[in-house]
Amino acid sequence: MSYNYSGEEIIQIAIGEEEDAITFYKAAMEMEQPSHVKDVFHFLLHEEEKHLNILEKEILPLFKQTDFQWENEHEISSYLCATGKSEIFTSGVKGEDFVKANQDPKKVIEFAIGLEKKAIEFYKKVEIASSGTGKEAIKRIVEEEATHIHKLNELRKKLV
Repeated sequence: MSYNYSGEEIIQIAIGEEEDAITFYKAAMEMEQPSHVKDVFHFLLHEEEKHLNILEKEILPLFKQTDFQWENEHEISSYLCATGKSEIFTSGVKGEDFVKANQDPKKVIEFAIGLEKKAIEFYKKVEIASSGTGKEAIKRIVEEEATHIHKLNELRKKLV
């Protein structure tokens, strides 16, 4: 069955995924690990909280205005239908469950890199289909997610 997501529903999905990312990084911070690893997870936790705030305060209100239009809502809707709205970032594996099952910081970092890459893929779709203020806010999130991958790669190199 095909479902067409409204712009507001798409942003609500993004909000839910950011909440999942926050839960993941909180769980990662609770692992037994060197302090520099915990510091990176702590930084990323706050970054995801910032993204959540941007989505809730800057982007979601745009979709509650009657004059907001997606440039290509069908493309995002098709993407969500193909990936499954609850599996955008985690491919069905909850981040906190992964951390509980894999207490090795290296494995958690690899998982986090995968999450960040999926987040970028999703947000780029949203960015392409957005316009105006929404496009700029999403672009900021995409750029920040890319810096997260860089930080995680640097951390991974330190642990090898």
